[in-house]
Amino acid sequence: MGLSKETRHAILSEYRHGVEGYRRLAIKFGLTRDQVRGIVLRDKKGMLDKQKAVTELIELDVPDCIGFNDQELLECKTDAERVEYLELKVRLMHAIINVLQGNRPVRPDTQETVLEPIGQAKASGQAKASDQVKGGSKKKALKRVVFDAIEDCHLKSNIRRLCVMAGVSRAGFYRHLKASKLPSKDAPAITAIAEIQEMSESSYGIDRVKADLSRYYDIKFGRNKVGRLMRENGLNAKCRRRKHPDGYYRQRAEAKAASVKENVLNRDFCVDNVGQKLVTDITYIKVTEGWLYLSPIIDLLDGLIVTYEVSRTLDVALAVQTLKSLHTLCYPCDKDAILHSDRGFTYTHSNYMEAVKDMGLVQSFSGKGDCWDNAYAENFFSHLKSELGITRQKVCISYDEMKQKVENYIDYYCTRRIQKRLGYRSPIQYRHDLLNDLGFNFVSQ
Repeated sequence: MGLSKETRHAILSEYRHGVEGYRRLAIKFGLTRDQVRGIVLRDKKGMLDKQKAVTELIELDVPDCIGFNDQELLECKTDAERVEYLELKVRLMHAIINVLQGNRPVRPDTQETVLEPIGQAKASGQAKASDQVKGGSKKKALKRVVFDAIEDCHLKSNIRRLCVMAGVSRAGFYRHLKASKLPSKDAPAITAIAEIQEMSESSYGIDRVKADLSRYYDIKFGRNKVGRLMRENGLNAKCRRRKHPDGYYRQRAEAKAASVKENVLNRDFCVDNVGQKLVTDITYIKVTEGWLYLSPIIDLLDGLIVTYEVSRTLDVALAVQTLKSLHTLCYPCDKDAILHSDRGFTYTHSNYMEAVKDMGLVQSFSGKGDCWDNAYAENFFSHLKSELGITRQKVCISYDEMKQKVENYIDYYCTRRIQKRLGYRSPIQYRHDLLNDLGFNFVSQ
């Protein structure tokens, strides 16, 4: 007479907790010592099998896009049932991996090759299986993967359990099984597309494949259907990949590291000497002929516009010419004086950077997309456009008229316009008083 499950559970529970040994358990439950020992050893073997099955599950590389329903595992009451469930799951996962890797034989009557590209991509490690099927057919293709794997398990008595485990319907599996035995109506088109891609070495896209199908095979399909057949059967065009010689990427990484734009100024606008910190930028103003571009260089000591250039075009030459005019003025700059600007192409161009280096200046750059790092220049442009009425003007004036207005305003800004931070003095007046305090005989021009 066999033992009940409750008796087995009671024996195993007391043995695991170290309450009784084989002999005392045999006396307690009215069994022989060998019977108790057999129950315990079978349980230990089941635990080892379970551990082995779990380890094998962890090692299997099944895509995350294929979900499993483990509700049945939670409902298992004994280790033997859990081991049986896990072994069944391992078998199904092995079958799925074989399908993904293209190890499943293709039926000649259906030309089912939809899963071959998924396996190739998985084997090469280029992409996830779920990424190989795009659009609305992704879910269907993943279901076909599971249905084919269930069929390959060859477990007719466990079809229901496998379908529940894989999260698919049993009716859907049988529909798939019935359809897979019928010849595909698109088989001639798939064969023709494969020949076209073989001839073109997989360089043809949807439009050219569609044209060749109509011209040479008299198959007139729409663009969407041709694209779907190509996608589902792994016949998409191969992407052209740019190939570079050895060392290209290393050299590019080194060049990028060498050209890192450092923010030397770091929003430290405090200055105690002439020519210690300079800032520059370019602004543009709408005129009837197009645009007027203004490029000044400002000394942070007192906000004096040291020099500026005006141009009809925005290019590197404008920034370089502004720098040259600073050199022509022989403006007194400290050793390693800072020249700060944004990261515009005019200031990161090699010609401009070399000119800055030749003048002995340290170039500083604002953070990417951060106008606050060059707030002093932005503030000057704001005052210029506001006080000249440019932000409110409804009718544009000519380039020459705007140029004259800008020049007059810069002269007014430096000589007459007082600033609160300078003690209600203009930049020229502030510098005059500063140099006189230092013992210089300053004469304004």
